[in-house]
Amino acid sequence: MDPSAPAGATITACWVGDDEDAARAALAPLLDVEGVALADLGVRAYPDILLDAPAADPDQPMPGFVGGNTLARELDDDLIDRLAAFREHNEVSVLFLRSLGGAYADVPADATAFAGRDATWFAMAGAFDIPGLLPDAQRAAAVRDWADIERRSGGGVYGNFTTSTDASWPARMYPAPTLARLATVKRQWDPQNLFSRNHNVAPG
Repeated sequence: MDPSAPAGATITACWVGDDEDAARAALAPLLDVEGVALADLGVRAYPDILLDAPAADPDQPMPGFVGGNTLARELDDDLIDRLAAFREHNEVSVLFLRSLGGAYADVPADATAFAGRDATWFAMAGAFDIPGLLPDAQRAAAVRDWADIERRSGGGVYGNFTTSTDASWPARMYPAPTLARLATVKRQWDPQNLFSRNHNVAPG
């Protein structure tokens, strides 16, 4: 992220099908919101909506990311206020919201390794830890504020959106019954824990 870029918000919506008129009608309330500067609608192949990450500049190390993600069962006023406050208190930061539900929630929680089927929103926020920009006190506050948000949301975290290798992550990613079931599977198929360079579930 470019700290010098102007503040703003982006909404990405996908309409399944090629009926552009129906898509425009469904999105009309969003397009009518005051301040919308650009709307780019059209039929696209799935690969065309994916963005390639720019190549890293070896002379400009990537900034740290102080925050996290959470699967929220409900996006109520309190959670909205906490997310907005996190963004406001950290000038160089980002906030993502993705709606869930629908077919995502039709899968039973114990049918796969991913149990967060009752989550209705995915939220991710983080302050960019650029040398000389984020004082120690503000960094500590961001860590504390995000921990409060994660506890408040109640749905756990999504492991694919973290680069942390901390051993505590599996317990945050999986409810206790799911973690126990995965540990049993690991004991059966990988008792030596060969596949361990991940958010590791140890053989149970």
